[in-house]
This record gives sequence, structure tokens and C-alpha cells, in this order.
Amino acid sequence: MTSRQIAGSLGVLVLILLPTTPFARTNKMTTGLSTSYDYDDRQSEPATQNPATNIVLGKEANTSENNYSRLVIRPLLDFVSDSQEDHFELRANPSLKYDLLGYQTDWDNDLFLSAERSITKAWQLNASNAFLRSDYHDPLSGETVDSGNQNIPSSTPGLSSDPGRTRYWRNTLTVGSKYLYDQQSLVGLGADFIVLRNDESKLINNYKDYDRYTFHLNNEHRFNTTWKTLADLSFVRGNYYDAAPNAATSEVAPGLTRNNLSSDLNEYHLVATVENNYFRQNKLLLNYNYIGTQYDEGLRNNDEIHQSRLSWRRDFSQQLNTTLGGGPSYEKTEGQDGNWGENGIAEINYLIQHGSFTFAVEKRYDVDNFSGTDARGFIDYWDTHFLFNYELFDHITLDGRIAYRYEDRKDPVAVTGSPLISSDPTLVEYRKNLVTTGLGLHYAFLRYYSAGLNYTFTRQNSDRIGDDYDDHRLLFSLSWKQEWLRW
Repeated sequence: MTSRQIAGSLGVLVLILLPTTPFARTNKMTTGLSTSYDYDDRQSEPATQNPATNIVLGKEANTSENNYSRLVIRPLLDFVSDSQEDHFELRANPSLKYDLLGYQTDWDNDLFLSAERSITKAWQLNASNAFLRSDYHDPLSGETVDSGNQNIPSSTPGLSSDPGRTRYWRNTLTVGSKYLYDQQSLVGLGADFIVLRNDESKLINNYKDYDRYTFHLNNEHRFNTTWKTLADLSFVRGNYYDAAPNAATSEVAPGLTRNNLSSDLNEYHLVATVENNYFRQNKLLLNYNYIGTQYDEGLRNNDEIHQSRLSWRRDFSQQLNTTLGGGPSYEKTEGQDGNWGENGIAEINYLIQHGSFTFAVEKRYDVDNFSGTDARGFIDYWDTHFLFNYELFDHITLDGRIAYRYEDRKDPVAVTGSPLISSDPTLVEYRKNLVTTGLGLHYAFLRYYSAGLNYTFTRQNSDRIGDDYDDHRLLFSLSWKQEWLRW
């Protein structure tokens, strides 16, 4: 499906969702403009080659490509229309970037369109489309989101920043329906379609294009003031694309083709939670999570994950709450022995008069099939992060984050002259450590203006040669944003 077909499909959906009869409406138009200086410096480990297998284990470091220095101008146009029956928003936030090192200009796009409509008091429909063209990947964009305390991964998977900055575009189309059949009880049905495409000239950095289809069904049922259940069932189909190689020259040919040994897959997800609120300011949750991965080819073996967790949330006050939980995990890869492990979470949230603090540690099993790279399959990881936000003075805010992520992974290795087959896959187990620290200072002045200074440092160490890097990013911005029309 092309971007034009995607936009056309969304346009039809928006026309369906928009009201056909006039209601009391509120419309507002907001405009803005920001200018910024974006500097990014990455030092990567150079490539080496294994003489026994002829496998290139890393990539050559290129100082000119790893250094990034650009001036950016970003206009903003945001239109919102609300009524008692519906909500509509159209936001455009493109970027004009001038490269101070390569002396060239790039144009990025950030377009968002959404519509919601209540057919009846109990039945709601929604649709949205987000189109993004950029060259930056947030290292923490793959964090899980709190959906009924189920710790379900975000429906839009985060892209890996491991291979470095390169231009790509991603379109995310979402449609859904929600029906409230009782007080605090509902059933939902929806679908997501994500298209990822990278610049063909950058495919040597191991970025992989894909189409990702997701269909999901969820239910929340309140039995009484004490008991509640939540269930989320989803099916994911992934179709992958790669560069078309020229057999004579081994160069990348124009266009994209499906791989001869396809990495296409199906994922099956189930999250079920039982929630108990018998004790005041105390919540108990029993959670079960299943993830199954089925690959089309024998390039990788099928995998399944079972996890259960008992969690306790304690609200000490409106300012302080904690969550503590744990349980067993089981992972089974086809053709190999199963692995028993554990999962758990410990989290503290503290809200003060002029700021907030969050500290969390989580251990769990997961899969990583849509990071935009050739990484696939099972992950055993620890995730630790500390976030804070504090108002130093009137209109001056300081925020920061410190995050550490440890991963155990398994990847197949294709040896020259010995292609992988399903009965005898070659797996390499390796570990990754990712540390990210960031600090930001923000100043709001003259009502509509703001300035910001942000610094982020990322360091990754991996057992795989060539995956190690240090990344420094500095971003200075000056912005204006104002609602100039309301009717």
C-alpha cells in the first residue's frame, strides 16, 4: 500500500466519523514556529571479520557520517474541532534542516490526523493517521506503556538507534471501536497498520523495511467494587523487505524486494489481568502474559513465552505510590530446551509541589521483531530508569533521566556457503548494555515563547563486535506557540 492509498483510506474513515448534523462546536487554530541547533556526535567501534566464517561482525566507523550538525526551522499548524459528539484534529509540524557539515538541505515531515465520534452514548469510533519522515531514533522510545497496569508494549514499536542516524519515513494508521456495556465495563476492537521505509542508500547499515499489521480485541469487566478483569488479545503480521542485490556486482539494486529466505512472521499476544481493590488504597493484580512467534521460514525457530506476575500497588497519599510485583517466566524455542526464569517490577512515584520523581526497575521476557533492524526474536532484559522534573524558579524547569537496560539475546548467524535450514539453525547468544542519561533546562517567557537546552549521552556495550558506541546529542531550541483564532 502506497502513502497515497493510506491517505485516501484515512480520508474515507474521517468522513465517516465526522458528524452529518450540526452540533454546538468549538474550533481553534494554533500556530507556532521553532528554531533549533541539533548537534550529534557518535563514535562507533570499527568492523572486524571472522576468518573462519567470513562474517563481518561490525561496520567501519566513518567520522564524517557519525557527526551531525544542523540548523532546524519547524513551523506548526494545529486545528482542533470539538463538540459534544465528536473530536477532530489536524496537526502539521514539518522541519527544514540545513546541514552545516554537508552544506545541504533536508525536509522532514510530521503530520497527524485524528477523528473520534460517539455514535451513541455507549458506542464510540476513532481513527488516526501519523506520518513521520525524520532521521532520529529516541533510544527510549520502545518503553512499555501502562494500560490498566498490564505493562503492554506500545502499539507503535520503537525503532533502534544502534546503526546510527539515517533518513526514514513511517506511517501509522489506526482504527478502533469501543462499546460501553456497563459501568466501568467495555469491549474494544481495532486494527493498526504501520509502514516503515528507509532510504535505499542507507540499507548497508542493516535497517530493515517492513509492513506491520495488528488486529486486537480487548475487554474490561467490572464485577463489583472489589473485582475487575482485563483481557487483551492481539494478532500481528510482519512482512519484511530488503534491498535487491545485484549478483554480478554485489551492489544494491534500485527498489525493494522480498527476501529469498523470508523473515516474515506472525505474533500472538494475550494479556489477562485480575484486579482486586478490597483493601482501601491497596490494589492487588494477578497478571498472565503469553507471546508466541511463528516464522514463515526456517531462518529462525518459532518461540513462545509464558509469564505470570502478582503485583501490589500501594497509594500512601496523593503524592506517593509504589508498585511491587514478581512471578515466574518460561521461554521455549523450537528445537531447544525450555528456560525458566523470573519477572518482576518495583516502582516509586513521588509528586511534590514543584516537581515529580519516578524510579522503576523491571525484569521480564519479551520479543523484538520490529526495531527496524535485522534483530529478531527473544529478549531477556532488565530495565531501570530514574526520571525527574522540577521547577527551579517561576517559568524555569529542569528535567532529567538516567536509564540502564541489560539484554540477553539470541540471533541466528548465516555462514557463507552454509545457509541456515530449519533443522539446524546456528544461534549466537550475546548481551547488550545500554546507558542513557539526559538533562534539560526549559524557560518560558513572554507568555507565548520558550527556550530549551537539552543534552543526552548514550553508551552501548555489546558482545557483538561493532555494536559498541558512544553518542552525544546537544539540542538548543527557541519556540513560539500561540492560539490565534477561536470560533
